[in-house]
Amino acid sequence: MQILDVIIPFYNEEECINPLLEELFNLRNNLKDKLDVNFIFVNDGSTDNGAKIIQEQCAQNDFIKLINLSRNFGHEIATTAGIDSSKGDYTVIIDADMQDPPNLIPEMYNILCENNCHVVHAIRKHREKETFFKKISADIFYRFLKIFSTNPVTLDSGDFKLFTANVRDAVKSIREHNRYVRGIIDWSGFKSTYYFYNRAGRKAGKTKYSPQKLFVLAFNAFISFADKLVYLILILALLFFVLSIIFIFTHKYTAGTIIFIQAVQTAAIGLIGIYIKNISLDTKNRPLYFIDTKYNLD
Repeated sequence: MQILDVIIPFYNEEECINPLLEELFNLRNNLKDKLDVNFIFVNDGSTDNGAKIIQEQCAQNDFIKLINLSRNFGHEIATTAGIDSSKGDYTVIIDADMQDPPNLIPEMYNILCENNCHVVHAIRKHREKETFFKKISADIFYRFLKIFSTNPVTLDSGDFKLFTANVRDAVKSIREHNRYVRGIIDWSGFKSTYYFYNRAGRKAGKTKYSPQKLFVLAFNAFISFADKLVYLILILALLFFVLSIIFIFTHKYTAGTIIFIQAVQTAAIGLIGIYIKNISLDTKNRPLYFIDTKYNLD
């Protein structure tokens, strides 16, 4: 029987763990005639008792697996650690807060098989209990990323995806530090399709994605995949240089123009500096994470 690995990165989600486990047991039972389902939890340095609850379940069920990272490395790295440990024929990523409902996975699997593709992107039609600012900023982010990227970008899709071993192995092979997993999956170019759903509000607890963390995620996505942005800044710099020449010859060269041109140049230098920093991180070849302990995994 083929194997489905469900990757669940989490950080301080103790209140959600037991309801999530109940949903996951139902999922395993619903798919028992089609797939052997494993659950790979990745504890991203939690300080509550969530990992302890899962560890107790590991002692009773060998299909429940747990990775405790040595510290908090962030959601993208925790997701990567789960993907690295996946050995199944299919892999799916979900959040521990159940905003990505496990009961949708069987339908996503059917769609993947019917369309003979490698990725099913879960597309959020509606988001419950999210602020207007978060919704509009997410819409703007995805559309700007699509405009400035030369690679495919799936709009309105988070990490909730089901994909084959080919895609999983492609993600495993890419070891860049400033990670944006959903962007890497898009970049891999494997045939994909979509599943539309309404995203519910979290069942318990509070989101761990602060505005600062969301900004860092968006910024890493732009740095990693919005490669047209560099050319746009260079074009702007050239345009302002031409304008400065015109101002000089028409005697309208003002201090404001100088400051504006310098701002563009500084932005370009700063962006190049960030690219150099990322190159430096990758050439150091540091491990993406360290594992403290693991359960039911080789």
